[in-house]
Amino acid sequence: GILAAINNSNIAPVHSSSRNAELFYFYHQSVVPILASLDGENVPTKFLNECVPWMIQSPLMPDLALLTSVGVKARLQGLQLAKCSDVLAMRSNILSLLNQFLKQDFNHIYAEAIHFVIHLVLLEWYWGEYASMWAHMKGVKEMLRLKGGFESIKHPLLRQLLIFADCQLACNFERDLFLHRPATYEKKALPIPVPYPESFNSPLLDFSTPFVDLCETLDLSLPVAEILDDVRLLTTSITSLLSRGCFSRNDSSKLENTALCIHNRIMNVKSSSSDAGFIYETCRIAALAYSSAIMSHTPFSQGYFGDEERRQDFYSKVWKVSLTRWKKIPGIFLWILLVAGPGSGNNPYDIYLKEKTTITAMSIAVEDFDLAVGCFRAFWMAQRWIARQRADGGMA
Repeated sequence: GILAAINNSNIAPVHSSSRNAELFYFYHQSVVPILASLDGENVPTKFLNECVPWMIQSPLMPDLALLTSVGVKARLQGLQLAKCSDVLAMRSNILSLLNQFLKQDFNHIYAEAIHFVIHLVLLEWYWGEYASMWAHMKGVKEMLRLKGGFESIKHPLLRQLLIFADCQLACNFERDLFLHRPATYEKKALPIPVPYPESFNSPLLDFSTPFVDLCETLDLSLPVAEILDDVRLLTTSITSLLSRGCFSRNDSSKLENTALCIHNRIMNVKSSSSDAGFIYETCRIAALAYSSAIMSHTPFSQGYFGDEERRQDFYSKVWKVSLTRWKKIPGIFLWILLVAGPGSGNNPYDIYLKEKTTITAMSIAVEDFDLAVGCFRAFWMAQRWIARQRADGGMA
């Protein structure tokens, strides 16, 4: 079975037991689909053909699969992960395995070690184990230093994983990039692929086709499309200013006025119980949070979603829309998830949000990695603009 395949190709065999066999079966049947597909259906062939075999042959990743399975099972039982004895024991075991693994020649095992730790970091981020997460990110940074810096990493997939994780965490925690130089990413041009899947159209990037021209293609109502085009105007104005490297107080005032106009325009809207209506309300809430943060220079974590009642109201609407529907418009959905991400903790709803953020971004990255990272970067640049305006004392 799976354990035999792992132990036949693995330099650090997983202990053969009925418990581990059960956990691997659960991982393959129940966890892999939700890790690789937003709605758990039609798992990408690339994931099954490339990622799963690599994980099985890895000397460390099978144990992380066990930890993931234990964590998912604990959540399904309503247990707190930080207090679950099975989770704690499994974490302790894989950290011991990692420490043993790192005693080998670093030049031979660095790629495997960094791969493993970055995946562990993402798992700890989902679960709200932020102290451990940042400690392990520091470990990754030190391993990169020992290897000679990021540019010395020649494995394409590892380079992409490092960029992806660094950008995603920067967006969630509203901070500078941790593994890369922030200034480089501010001034680097944002990618706009041509042609591109229309489903990837995002309000974070300056796509050539406005959303109002995609209502039929993306099955959007006109009010939703207008909101998304307004958000795009705000975002691209900010990214354009930051890419230039300098902007005046007048530039900032124009942006704040634009944000205020957009905010006021979408303040009042009728509720709807239909699927399309919940898409509208979800986009409306995200746009209110987005425009409010920009016009008041308030971090997203302290603004609209800093209020727990509002966050729960958002969850009650966003998940009324099926994941299959969101899967058809990942460019829009990723923006919504990024807006709601800062300030999220370790309750089941927040964990779910963070997991879906990664999966949504990965669904884009599998087709166009630069486009997915471009969405992260554009949102991060909006956060950087807010932080700078706040530091300059330009509070509205």
